[in-house]
Amino acid sequence: MKQQNAFEVLKKTFTTTLILRIPNDKDPFKLSTDANDFAIRLLLLQKDIQTNLWHSVVFFSKSLDVHVSQMVTYLICDELRFGFKSAYEQS
Repeated sequence: MKQQNAFEVLKKTFTTTLILRIPNDKDPFKLSTDANDFAIRLLLLQKDIQTNLWHSVVFFSKSLDVHVSQMVTYLICDELRFGFKSAYEQS
């Protein structure tokens, strides 16, 4: 019974709470990136000055196909640069 209640709470939270917030020009931003041989991910966060919490405003993720994955044998910083370029071209 406990597990079902926990599941219902999580389900309600995920389906009713906003995942991404609308950004504003006043609060600071932070960019989080991750890349490996299989995918690239970027997350733009914005700090809520009133609560001092960081919230997601933009998310980008792209799986790399086998040919690109074989090409992406650079250092992590080069993979992240590739992620920035891909996210920019997508927007």
